[in-house]
Amino acid sequence: EAGFKTAPLSGDVAAPAFYVARRPGRVVLAIRGTADVGDALTDLVCDTAPLRGGGAAHAGILRATEAALDAAQPALLRALDFAGDGCDLIITGHSMGGGAALLAALIIDDLRETPPPGVWGPPGWVVARRLEEGGHRVRAVAFSPPPVATARALSTRTTCRSYCVGD
Repeated sequence: EAGFKTAPLSGDVAAPAFYVARRPGRVVLAIRGTADVGDALTDLVCDTAPLRGGGAAHAGILRATEAALDAAQPALLRALDFAGDGCDLIITGHSMGGGAALLAALIIDDLRETPPPGVWGPPGWVVARRLEEGGHRVRAVAFSPPPVATARALSTRTTCRSYCVGD
C-alpha cells in the first residue's frame, strides 16, 4: 500500500483534510489548503498564539496544525514503521496547508529538541519521539503559505522551506 487517506473532507473549522503517503525511506504528510467555508473561517482567526519554542503563530492555522497532527498521528506512526529508520518525514501543503506544514515542522522540531516532561504531551509529541528514536529527518515544503509565524519562531530553523511563484 503506497499511501492512505486519513481524514475526510469535513469542512470543519480548524480541521484540515490531509493525506499520508509512504514508501521505503520517505513519509509525506500533505495538508490541504483552503478549500471550503470551514477552512476560510480557520484562515480568519488572525489572533496570535504563543509557540512552545518561542515566538508566535497565526492562532487559527496553529489550531488546524495541532488538529492535523493529532488526527494524523496513527497513520504517521504506521508509515514511519513501514519506511524504516533514518527516513525523511516531509510535511507539505499549499496556502493554509502550507502554513500548517511549516508550523507542524516547527512544533515537531521543538518537541524533539526539548521534550515535555512526563508521558503525555501536546499534539505531535508521540510523532516527534518516534522521529527522534528512529533517527528520522523532518522538513517542511510549503507552497504559497500565508505568514504563519513570527521571525523569532523561524529564525533558528533550517527544516522549513517556503515557495511562492510569481507571474
